[in-house]
Amino acid sequence: MIEARADDILNAQASPRVFITHLPPFILSKSKKLFDGKHKIIYIIRNPKDVAVSYYTQTYNFRSLYGYDGKWSGFLELFLNGMVDCGSWFDHVLMWEKYKEDHPEIPIHFVYYEDLKEDLMGEIRRLGNFLDENRDQSFYEQLCKRSVFPAMKKNHDNHAKKELKQLYRNGDLTMFRKGIIGDWKNVFTVSQLERLDAMFAHKMKDSKLSIRFEASKNQGR
Repeated sequence: MIEARADDILNAQASPRVFITHLPPFILSKSKKLFDGKHKIIYIIRNPKDVAVSYYTQTYNFRSLYGYDGKWSGFLELFLNGMVDCGSWFDHVLMWEKYKEDHPEIPIHFVYYEDLKEDLMGEIRRLGNFLDENRDQSFYEQLCKRSVFPAMKKNHDNHAKKELKQLYRNGDLTMFRKGIIGDWKNVFTVSQLERLDAMFAHKMKDSKLSIRFEASKNQGR
C-alpha cells in the first residue's frame, strides 16, 4: 500500500509491480511517474450502503488502531460527514470519475464490486483486456476459483501476519466478513436509509457512474 510504505521499500519491488492505495487522484497525480500514461490504474467502486456497513465493522474490530467503541448509528454519522479515513465516499468516487473524464490519455479502468460478485469471469476478462494480457481459458478459470470470496477469506486468514491479527478486537481476525450485495438491509433503519438516499440523490445527481445497491436477478452466475 503506497501510503503505508516508505519510498525505499516501494522502489525495491521487482517489476512488474502492483500497488494498492486509498488515495484520491489529486494526491496521486502529484507523482508524474504514476500518471505518465504508462502506468495503468484500476479503481474499484462499491455502493456506499454496503461500504458503510463494512467500514463500521472494520473500524470497530480494529479497536487498537481506531479506538472506536461506538454503535453503528454513531459511525454512520461520521461516514455521512466524511469524518472517516479517506474522507467522504461521495467526494472520493466523484473525484475519480472527473479525473478519468478529464484525462482520457491516462488508462483508468473502473470495476464495480457488484459486477465482480455477479459475473466474476466476465469482469476478470475485461480486466485482462485492459491490462493487455493474452491468457487462455484455463488461466481465467483458475483465477476465478482463487478470487471468489470464500477462497480469498481462507487465504487471508491463514496467511495474515501476527502483527495484523493483534490489531483486532479480542485478537479475532475478521478482515473478510460477508462480501455480499445488499447486507445493508440488515443494518440500516428506515430513517438512516432516507438520510443516505437523500444525500446520494443530491451528491450523485450529475454522475454517470452505475451505482446499484441490490443484486440483479441473475446473481449467482
